[in-house]
Amino acid sequence: SKHSAVYSGRNNIKDRRVCINHRIRKWRTGQAVYMPRVAEYLGSFPDTLVQDDTDVQNEAEMLQLYLPSFLADERKRLAVCNPNLADIERKLRLSFMEDSLFEVRRLLRLHTSVYNDKKRNYTGQRLGTRARALLDNFKDKIKRVADDYRRHRAALLRLDPNGSWTERYKPLLDSDVRGLN
Repeated sequence: SKHSAVYSGRNNIKDRRVCINHRIRKWRTGQAVYMPRVAEYLGSFPDTLVQDDTDVQNEAEMLQLYLPSFLADERKRLAVCNPNLADIERKLRLSFMEDSLFEVRRLLRLHTSVYNDKKRNYTGQRLGTRARALLDNFKDKIKRVADDYRRHRAALLRLDPNGSWTERYKPLLDSDVRGLN
């Protein structure tokens, strides 16, 4: 189908936005079941979804999904959504945080390995520039994954600010994200 081909990497940004928009429309339909009063609480949804796939001008990837963590006040959350949904999101966020930390560590090890290889083996401007571009690419990936961790941690803090998870998953500072070189 048109929407399952998005992950092939051959589609342009418009096709990806159409796919995301389609999935968010499906989510909003199901959301009415699990979070029956969220639209009422928010006064309908303040952002707009494109209703057909022919005119995708908005940035669908920037639309808010209005998960339980969106509602910081627990009383409001319980009034708006199914209580089990917050537990499901909590588990999901913990898994994402664990995966993000694993990926940051993996990318930092790779960055260190490439850096050491560059120091040992690459001399000259052309090879040095290629190696520098590769290192910069790793730095960008590391920053994105670290930002993902921070975003999931912030959402989890809204869901469960005093949970036992806070002992294991500390704030990730920029000074914590550095290679061994």
